[in-house]
Parts: sequence; structure tokens; C-alpha cells
Amino acid sequence: MIEDYLEYRFGTVLSINARNNFFNTGIKLPYYIWVGCSKDHGASTQKLAEIDAAATESPYLSALDLQTGATQTDVEVRSKAYESAIVNLQSSLPLPATWYQNHHWRIHYDSSLPKHTRFNDSYIYAFTWEDDVADMRLLKPTSNDVVLAIGSAGDNILAFCLENCRRVHAVDLNPSQNHLLELKVAAFTALGYQDVWKLFGEGKHADFHNLLIQKLSPHLSSEAFQFWLHNGPSVFSKPSSKGLYYSGGSGNALAIAGWLFRILGMSADVKKLCAAQTLNEQREIWQRSIKTVLHSKILTWAILGNEKWLWKALGVPPAQRNVIEVDFKKQQDYAPPAKKDTAAGEDYMAFHEEPSDDALKSPSGNAIYEYVLSTFEPVINTTLLSTSNHYYLLTLLGHYTPSSHPTYLSPKSHLRLSKPNAFSGLRIHTDEISEVIARMRPGTLTIVVVMDSMDWFPPGGSQALKQIKALNRALKVKGRVLLRSAGLEPWYVAVFGECGFRCRRVAVRVPGSCIDR
Repeated sequence: MIEDYLEYRFGTVLSINARNNFFNTGIKLPYYIWVGCSKDHGASTQKLAEIDAAATESPYLSALDLQTGATQTDVEVRSKAYESAIVNLQSSLPLPATWYQNHHWRIHYDSSLPKHTRFNDSYIYAFTWEDDVADMRLLKPTSNDVVLAIGSAGDNILAFCLENCRRVHAVDLNPSQNHLLELKVAAFTALGYQDVWKLFGEGKHADFHNLLIQKLSPHLSSEAFQFWLHNGPSVFSKPSSKGLYYSGGSGNALAIAGWLFRILGMSADVKKLCAAQTLNEQREIWQRSIKTVLHSKILTWAILGNEKWLWKALGVPPAQRNVIEVDFKKQQDYAPPAKKDTAAGEDYMAFHEEPSDDALKSPSGNAIYEYVLSTFEPVINTTLLSTSNHYYLLTLLGHYTPSSHPTYLSPKSHLRLSKPNAFSGLRIHTDEISEVIARMRPGTLTIVVVMDSMDWFPPGGSQALKQIKALNRALKVKGRVLLRSAGLEPWYVAVFGECGFRCRRVAVRVPGSCIDR
């Protein structure tokens, strides 16, 4: 085939497999678009070594010569991308497409592996839930910091880029989550503020297809470009689409909430709540109207007690659900369940991994209900959605507003992120955290943010211990790890202490107060 010949003979920059509507007859004809270059373009030893060093935090001047091969002492810090380059060059093949792209933000990964294909070309999170203002206040990142953080929807990664950190490693096992981060980075690189706001503030852009082809495509990896060519119009520009924040698994949560408000006749009150200008006004609307939805038996039975929905829409896996249940039972004066003797690997979930059907059968509606209510009510009582809490504003409206939005969507942030080389320190890894840090030079990271991913580990397994030891190895002395948990007393914090970390709780979810926005 011509496609096979081109990808064998030349380097691939972008390639597309798609189908066209033949003269509006409904017949879908396949077509292939390929943009390439000489296979030797960008294949110099120095360039490959420099790119590899950016993934492993090794000095690129001492990186290996591909033609002579690796020495025993350096094999430990070779990236997977570098290894793929060795295989291809030794076979006289072009390098993988990520080596030829205009920017080297995205690190090469094998998209055919089952751990990536299990996500079915979709993301769970269209927005990031962690409070970047609270994180920056605690971590105080500087231009000397080397950060590793879970990518999710990328909002937190952009917050670190705004702090001008020397390197930011974004890690996510789900390729589509990284496609979303790539789209945001490409948008800041190529678009003016109004277009960026339409895409990620309003979540809709009528001209998305042309924007993607004409302006964004040179700044995307081939995998990300193909993803957004296929999925972007239905997310951003179709008249029937409700926008970016109604896409992905988290979009199901927003859609269900909107459906409940409509059938209960509360849509007008939701808009008033989001527009309230004082806390007193906000509290009055909440107590009189919106709070009753959370007391709904329909909500508890159909949604909060539905494990598949908790996973698909909210990204709450069985292990994390169990953490919430244990706290609930303690509060009800029940003894916590005995720890399961879990063999290494059994019941373990990598971040964003799909849980088994058997793991999604335990009824937990009451525990989740109490968790949601005790978390949400303090937010309403202490933060104003219309000006200072875009997290809950988004879940209620489905979009941000000019007065309430993430840090990265301000005009000031656009000025900084649209500058040349604003993302020169960014590296996007499509892999597990453990795989990424295992290929980094020891003692190079200064900040690691694991969000709530450690809630996914089984208490009886060895996964937490292995990851914490690996973090200790990769971090500099006085490096810091920031984590969140759905639990009041996460079991794995003690493991950090056993592995040489000093542990400090900086906030706790208790009735009547919120730990961040």
C-alpha cells in the first residue's frame, strides 16, 4: 500500500485515516492524508540524546551515541522513546512520528498496547478538579523546580507552566487525556485569547475544524491531531453539542445534574445560584431549593449508589469508594472491614484503568451521599461561585464565565503562555507514574503531585510501597509530594513515613469546612 511505503520510506509528521461523505450520498469513502519529511530529518545523535535527556532528566551531553549502543551504567535512565529510536535506526526505519513533530512536548508511546486501548479513545475528565491556587500556595514552585504531576485534563499542568518551572512532566496512562492537554498547549501556542476562551472557557467554537487544520495542526502530535480531527467537531462545533465540558466521562455527571434540575423545576434557581453576588444570597438559594436535590432518593438510588456511574462519570474506582465507605462506617460507630490479604497485583488499578465488573457491585449510595453533602455544603457557605469558585460553577452551568474561571484562562495567563518557548520545559508522558519515574535519573525531581491516585491502591498490596520508594529515589533531598485523598486517614501516609518522608496534613475534610475551593 502507498501508506505503508510512505511510512517506511520517509519520516511521518502527521497522518490521517478517515472517511468522506461521497457527494452527500451517505457512502463513506476511506481516504488517507500524510505529511512527511526525510527519515534522516531530526535523527542526529545529538538531537535524539537531547530529547531523551528531557524525559529522563539526564545531562544530554553525556547521553549515548545511538550508533555505538548503551553502556551498562547508563541503561537505567534510557527513556522508552529512546529505545524505540534505537530499534528503528538499527532496522534502517524512520523514527516514530513523535520524533519528527514540530514540538517535542509529547513523548513517544505505543498506542497499540492494551493498557492504552482500554480507554476506547475517550477521556474521563474534561476539567481538572484539584485547586491549583491552593497547590501553588503550598508548594511555592520556582523556576528551579522539576515537577512531575498527573496530567488529567491539564489545567494543573498549565498552572505549573505559568510558574515557569524548569521542567514539568505530565503523566497520564490514558492517551486521550494527554490529547486534551496537547490541544490546550497548541491553542496557547497558535491562537489569540478570544479563540482560547471560546474553546476552553465556553467549551464551544463554531469554526473548530478550520481552526484545527489551519492553525493547530502544526503544533500537535500525529496521534493527537487524528483524535481531534475525528472527535473535535462533535465536541466543539456541532449545533447539537453542549460543549467540551459535557464530553468525556465527567460530562455524563454534568448532563445528569442538568437533567435532575430540569425535571425538578430548578434550572432557574441554578442560574441564580451561579450569579449570586453575596454569600447570603447564595446560601438562601441553596437552602431553599438546590439542597433538596441532594436529599433526593432518586439521586441516591440511581446515581450515588451506582458503582458503574461513579466510575464512568466521576472517575471514582472501587478502591477509592471503599475508602469513603470505611470513613462512613467509622462515623456510624461500625468497625471497619478487615483488610483483605491482597497478593501483589491483585485488585490493583493504575490511574485511569478500567475496573472489572465484579468490582462495581457493592452498594455504597449512603456513604457517597454523605460524602457529597458534607463536601459541597461548606463550599456553598464559604466561597462565592460567581467570582471565586469556578469548580462548582462549571458543574452547574457547564461552562466558565469571565468572572469565574481557572487561572490559565485569564488574559494575563494567555500573555505568558503564548510567548515563544513557554512550553519548552513541558514533557507529556503516556504511561504509569511508576514507569516514568523508574526511567529518571535519581535525585532530580523536586515536586511530585499524585492527586488522589494512591486511593486506587489496595491496602493489602505492595503497589503503594513500590511507588513511594521509587518517588524517594527520583526526588531530591527536601523534594515534596502533594497528594489528596477521599479518606480522612489514608492508610498509605504511614508508608511514606516508613520510607523516609516527613508527613504533614495541610487540610482535612470535616463537617462545616472545606479544604480548598
